[in-house]
Amino acid sequence: MAKYVRALPPQELSKDEYIVESPNFLEEINRLKGKIPRGGHLTINFVRDLVSLAAAKYSDTNFNPMHVNVSKLKNIPFENLSDLNTKVINFLHKECPSLVDGYVDYHIKKRPFGTKLIYFQGDHLFTGPFSMNGIDEIKEKEVESFLGRKNKKIISKSTSS
Repeated sequence: MAKYVRALPPQELSKDEYIVESPNFLEEINRLKGKIPRGGHLTINFVRDLVSLAAAKYSDTNFNPMHVNVSKLKNIPFENLSDLNTKVINFLHKECPSLVDGYVDYHIKKRPFGTKLIYFQGDHLFTGPFSMNGIDEIKEKEVESFLGRKNKKIISKSTSS
């Protein structure tokens, strides 16, 4: 049974490990690159397109992006794509958390068969989908023993003459 840990992953992952990053919608923002408002302020049409694109990928069939009140983001300034992503995540977490949960759920279900441990890079607020999928959290100090890679202590014997 798979487990997850909220910790930095090692440089090299084994075949039993997988990474789920913190929710971000940069892929969807980049797909709408031609529609990003040029004045540095969000528009209702752009946010609506972004929510629709994210909903098509990360939500179930019952989610209707037209029911999301995107007017709260109208004329909100942003400096760059990273700032835009942060504002969108905060907005979606407040207005339609099921879409943010859908992002995490999508990546959990996309993991390779046989994955034992998932490294989650996000905040504790976004861990609901792990519970919904029956994946329990373990502490960072338990990772090595869970994966069966306990560090063996090497005892050097000193010879005395």
